[in-house]
Amino acid sequence: MDKYSKLLSTHIFCSVAVETAGTWNGLAIELVQEIGRRITAITENTRETVFLFQRLSMTLQQGNAVDFKNNLHRMSRRCSR
Repeated sequence: MDKYSKLLSTHIFCSVAVETAGTWNGLAIELVQEIGRRITAITENTRETVFLFQRLSMTLQQGNAVDFKNNLHRMSRRCSR
């Protein structure tokens, strides 16, 4: 734990929950909105927050698809035995 103790003075850690069905907890929404605001401040593109939510949602969907495919493959191997 000592390895990471200095990070607490320079970083903020928070748990973020996003359900596989797409439900986000309040802290997750606030965090992504804040990151989006900071990106917007640099790029001056007011759509950055929307783009960030879209990228994160697509990543979640891709992960779900991989999990589904892997589980389906495992189930089909069990049934064929």
